Order: sequence, then C-alpha cells, then structure tokens
Amino acid sequence: MKTKKSTYTRELSADEVKEHRIMVTKEALGFFPKPFRKFSLRVGPGEQETAVEAVECHCMGVAQPHEHYWLPVKPEASGHPWERGKRVTIRKVEKGYAFEIA
Repeated sequence: MKTKKSTYTRELSADEVKEHRIMVTKEALGFFPKPFRKFSLRVGPGEQETAVEAVECHCMGVAQPHEHYWLPVKPEASGHPWERGKRVTIRKVEKGYAFEIA
C-alpha cells in the first residue's frame, strides 16, 4: 500500500476480489472523505457513488475490538478483471476520485 497526497495504490487481495471492495488502511483514511460520506468515483467510462465503510472487527480477539475500513467498488465497471495481485490506484481528480486497475 502506498499513499501520496494525490493517489492511493495497493495490490488486490483474494478477499478484496471476492467482496468487491478495497481495503483502506488507517494511514490512508485522510486521503478519502470521512467514513460513510458519499463521493463520486470514476470507474472506466462511468461514475459511481460510494463511501468508505467502517466495519467492526474482532480478528484480534474480543478483548481488542477495532474497525477495518473498506471502499466498495463495482468491478464490472472497470472493464478489467479483478484478480488477486492486480494493482489498483485511486487518484484525486477535479470532481472526486478516479479508479484504475492494472
């Protein structure tokens, strides 16, 4: 995962491919609008409205509850197959954000 002021990049995991969502690390939260605040994401030739979701998690045991953050994306709109290991990049653009997969 790499985050710069204008881009967020990461490789897709098997869970991300299966769930059609991209993990947003805590370090990258400031790159996106606050969780649950909708924004426009350009994907391929179209746009979709999405929002970072905060999901409660107990993967470290019930004594250490915390949240994981996810960005739902409709993969079919990208025009590229979603596969584990593919690199996704989200860029800030003039009107929202743009999604790319390579």
